[in-house]
Amino acid sequence: MRSVNDHAGSPAPDTPHAGGPSPHIIVVGDDPDIECLAPLRDRRITRCGAGELGDMLPDADILFVWSFATPELRSHWSSAARLAWIHTATAGVDNVLFPELAHSPVLLTNSRGIFETAIAEYVLGLLIALAKDLPATLANQRARKWEHRETDRVAGRHLVLIGAGPIAVAVARLARCISMTVEVVARRERRDDPVLGHVRAAADLRGALERADDVVIAAPLTSETHGLVGRDALSCLRPGSRLINVGRGAVLDHEALVEALEDGRIVGAALDVFDVEPLPPNDALWSDPRVIVSPHMAGDVKGWQDAVVALFVANLERYLAGEPLANVVDKSRGYGSPMPD
Repeated sequence: MRSVNDHAGSPAPDTPHAGGPSPHIIVVGDDPDIECLAPLRDRRITRCGAGELGDMLPDADILFVWSFATPELRSHWSSAARLAWIHTATAGVDNVLFPELAHSPVLLTNSRGIFETAIAEYVLGLLIALAKDLPATLANQRARKWEHRETDRVAGRHLVLIGAGPIAVAVARLARCISMTVEVVARRERRDDPVLGHVRAAADLRGALERADDVVIAAPLTSETHGLVGRDALSCLRPGSRLINVGRGAVLDHEALVEALEDGRIVGAALDVFDVEPLPPNDALWSDPRVIVSPHMAGDVKGWQDAVVALFVANLERYLAGEPLANVVDKSRGYGSPMPD
């Protein structure tokens, strides 16, 4: 464990917080660059690896979680006597949300608002790459093979978006810019979304998939979405469909996807998330020429770490002032509410 102030000058003295000392902030994980944490150098802040969390929890008031998987938090939850707030450096919170936390008074916030546009841009690139068969073009280039062939138009294709959160909103906007038809399926139906229009309920997923040319999974991982896109759902797709997953790996049944690729129902897939990460080196998807595999990086554009810290700092100021926090997660549902104006 190490204090950020070890790298950024002398620690600042405690500052008042609701009549008491400054809260102790624990940054969990080795991911963030020390420079991006510079805005926090005047706070009581300590960095620790996930394996050290058990020793740090009794003295923690706030956790700033960078590590994607932190099972240690649940393992040592009983010692978190002072903990009042957890912030994740991700938009999804399935990496930290467990029943004991869900039923506790501890606030949970996420980094919603940072990654959506970047992920939508990534999805747009993948939709075009798959329609234009860029994987085969690049393979032919490496093989010095001149093979003229026809590809698909993107305009006019029917895109089914699974999920209706901010990522889906950003994807829908860009997809319509290239003249795709967009249909959205989410947990519950609503007819008047200002961007998404008529959002169909999850019970209508089969019907939507029967109309799909392309499917983009942008749903959070919850008890309701785990395995949502499995054999039954994929069997509804017309032969020649394509699928992209930028939500969570466990929303998609991995084996069912492999089967759909083998029988030609799906002719192209782009996957940025997986049920098991990293994707095992012996997994068949690595060598499938119809599949684009990326290492959970769709939203990680240059400067994202600084943006996440800036979001946390702004929320910390609200916390110290006793004001409502941005991006509070509804722990019963597993995803967040919008940032306040």
